[in-house]
Amino acid sequence: MVKCQRHPDRDAVARCVVCRDELCPECARTANGKYYCPAHAPASDPAAAANRAGPFRPLILVLIGVLVAGLWVGLWFLRPFAADSTKVYAEALTQQRLTAVADALDGFKKDMGRYPTAEEGLRALIKEPPAGGKWLGPYIASTYVKNGAVVDAAGKPFGYRIEGGDHVLVAPGKDGLVGSGDDARLVLEKRTNEKPLGPGFEGLFGGDAVKK
Repeated sequence: MVKCQRHPDRDAVARCVVCRDELCPECARTANGKYYCPAHAPASDPAAAANRAGPFRPLILVLIGVLVAGLWVGLWFLRPFAADSTKVYAEALTQQRLTAVADALDGFKKDMGRYPTAEEGLRALIKEPPAGGKWLGPYIASTYVKNGAVVDAAGKPFGYRIEGGDHVLVAPGKDGLVGSGDDARLVLEKRTNEKPLGPGFEGLFGGDAVKK
């Protein structure tokens, strides 16, 4: 009895039509009524495909595992940078919003000859205050208004104060509370035409100390 080319201890039952190797039942592959060895079986044969990939399968699995582990390690080390980017974005957005509201207050002052009083607050940018004057508002876009209040990007109301003659616009920090240590402030009287985003800011990007 002819023996299998790959398993000499087993009887052959067929012959590969390509290489003419003798094949045992385990090695024989059939396609279109013909016999093939595992190396020459058509790719459509799942068993043949698995057989051809067999020697490399452990290596492929190891490589996939290494890639996945490397990805997780990379993401772990990138987390601080992502957090820093979010912080910078939040601070920049806060600064942008403060500037927009401050511009609206400057527009109010141009028309009314003064900034709003503490009692009028930022509502004076939305609705004409009782005190007379040339009010030409509203001075702020509706996207900055929520429930009748001028709010930051998180929907938290801005604060507005008069401190020793200075008119101060306050944005709540991460905790969403005006008056806490992480507030961002803009003193309207400190703004200049040359640097409208500069010395007027306190509590942003390591600027001047926040004053209570």
